[in-house]
Amino acid sequence: MTDVVMPGSMDGIALAREVGAHYPHLPVVLASGYSDTPTDPQAQRCLAKPYQRAELATTLADALAG
Repeated sequence: MTDVVMPGSMDGIALAREVGAHYPHLPVVLASGYSDTPTDPQAQRCLAKPYQRAELATTLADALAG
């Protein structure tokens, strides 16, 4: 799980692509506080901020379940 906006040269979408290139079966969940955030096919889920703990738990469980 990663935020879309991160400090430095790599954002969450680029990280999702890197993870997918090296670990294609590893699920990726993005989180963003922006409604117009572009998504990436590598990210199976995107959580909109603010989110509740129950929503986070469900999203992560769903992503891990495939």
